[in-house]
Amino acid sequence: IANTPQHIVFSDTVITEQDLVSTCQQAASLSFEYCTSTQWEAIGRALASLSHLQVLTLKHCQAGDSLFLELWSSESLHGFRLVHVDPMQGHCGTSEEGILGITKIRQLEELVLGKRFDHSEPPAKAAK
Repeated sequence: IANTPQHIVFSDTVITEQDLVSTCQQAASLSFEYCTSTQWEAIGRALASLSHLQVLTLKHCQAGDSLFLELWSSESLHGFRLVHVDPMQGHCGTSEEGILGITKIRQLEELVLGKRFDHSEPPAKAAK
């Protein structure tokens, strides 16, 4: 876990609901990178209850619909990023239903779904 007073990053770890309750109450931004859990639904509820959370980023976590369907009740989340960095992994662990759940977050201003664009690499050229 790496953090600053406003931003907390969980990286390559198993996440539990208790992790959020004990360390993230004042976080404005949370990132999960290469994390796993058996409690994604409970984590979604805990995330939705964090009154300071404005930006949530999931990078290669396979959280799936159970997390996404719980986020709708967040009253503070303005940005959600589901970053997919492995082209072989496919659909990021969610369905259309899960994505629709995310779009029900009333105050959401930024929704990013898909592969991260690395500015150090030029964009791929279109096939002719």
